[in-house]
Amino acid sequence: MVSRKIVALVLNALVMLFVVYSSVRVCMIEGLSFARYYTHLSNLFAGLMSAAYVAMRLLKGKNHMASRTFSLLRYCAAACLFLTFVVVVFVLAPEKGGWNGYREMLFGPVSFFTHLATPLLFILSFVCFEGDADGLKTWWSVVPTVFYAVVMIPLNIAKITYGPYFFLKVRERPVHMTLVWVVVILFVDYVLGWLLLFLRKRLNHEGR
Repeated sequence: MVSRKIVALVLNALVMLFVVYSSVRVCMIEGLSFARYYTHLSNLFAGLMSAAYVAMRLLKGKNHMASRTFSLLRYCAAACLFLTFVVVVFVLAPEKGGWNGYREMLFGPVSFFTHLATPLLFILSFVCFEGDADGLKTWWSVVPTVFYAVVMIPLNIAKITYGPYFFLKVRERPVHMTLVWVVVILFVDYVLGWLLLFLRKRLNHEGR
């Protein structure tokens, strides 16, 4: 029987490869402006965490694997990807209209990796194959999203950047509507963070 550690290693290696591929493709299309997108930033974050996971596993870095900081960073990355997936499925794809929206946002040459494959594989590894969730606090899950909002909203107000998501386009809608969207997204992010920890505790407890 294949061990949980081997499965986690394989999943993280795949995530790392997916992020390298999608990042190269996006850079060829968008240039450095790709850094405006929460999706691509969360994918890069997860890619770095997966590369670290693979390196530490291969180097037998058990102490590092179990460290609170490393677990916390992987938790934040999982929460970012979970939020990416949920927002795409329930907000961005429907906004583009019906099946065509889902096909574009989930099954495109790059979006398949950034919106679907990378989030699902990273979350699967984090929840099912990486041990318990001792010491992790739910509120940490919203920290990267808060940081993104704190940076992007002023940049939009100052006309330094535009969007990239409709709820960040403050020049086209009242600022309070943007703030409402931010509060809603942070609430969803918190709930998703709680769900990640709940599932990780439950599945790891049952797997013992």
